[in-house]
Amino acid sequence: MSAEAWEAFEKNHKDSKFIKNGIVFAVSDEKSLQDATLERSKQKTGLEQASKETAGVTEDKEE
Repeated sequence: MSAEAWEAFEKNHKDSKFIKNGIVFAVSDEKSLQDATLERSKQKTGLEQASKETAGVTEDKEE
């Protein structure tokens, strides 16, 4: 994505949680991407898959 496109996107979504929390971010090169990915590897985003047990999901039983 061009720098201009990123700047417009970031400006339009500056109040969004995904920008404020650093879930969606810009980097300038592959090394920066690897570093940023490593730094954020344990960060919770709210998009993690919920477990069946904690979400209270039960399988339907056939009758």
